[in-house]
Amino acid sequence: MTAPAEYHAASAAVNAAGAACFSIAAAWLLGMLPGTAATLHVACAAVYAASTVSFWALQASYHVFLHAGRQSERFRNVDRGSTFFLIAGTFTPLVAARQSITPAVAAPLVALWAFAAGGMILLVAWKGVPRALTPLGSLGMLALGVAATLATQVAGGTIPVAGVAALLAGTGLVIAGGCVYAARKPNPLPGRFGFHELHHALVLAGSLVVLALVAILLG
Repeated sequence: MTAPAEYHAASAAVNAAGAACFSIAAAWLLGMLPGTAATLHVACAAVYAASTVSFWALQASYHVFLHAGRQSERFRNVDRGSTFFLIAGTFTPLVAARQSITPAVAAPLVALWAFAAGGMILLVAWKGVPRALTPLGSLGMLALGVAATLATQVAGGTIPVAGVAALLAGTGLVIAGGCVYAARKPNPLPGRFGFHELHHALVLAGSLVVLALVAILLG
């Protein structure tokens, strides 16, 4: 069933705000890197910048596309699958920044990116793929990412207590957004700002909280 046009306009606006915020954040994060920064450090910043900006831009573009009255199952599934790449890209600096390439660092990152690629292929190739794949897959990736971050950064003393709080709070907001998406509740202002817009807003809020931790690690 197609949602009303106003839903897509509101969703597009939330995601466009995300694209603007993370475009500015990406420029700031990349610009603050010292010339002597290690290659892995620079790669972490670049991957994070590319994944966050492309995610929010794609989400906004998709809802503009729908607002224009168009439909595309493949575009919809690419839109859903981009969530996997956002998670993998976000946890790349959280797990690897200020670290050396060791099995404890490489293994979870390989798993996250492999799941992101596999999930996108599955979404695009499987006609009638269950809607639950995206929230359930995202939940598994978030759990792996948090565990890997705690194992590398917290155990290594590179994240302060406030950083742990930011990690848990940001992840919690993203999970809450996923729950709203899966349950389609609450639906506060149907036709204006319903469950779908609330989902996007919670994911954006969580992503901005985690941005603070990424900035600490890359700074």
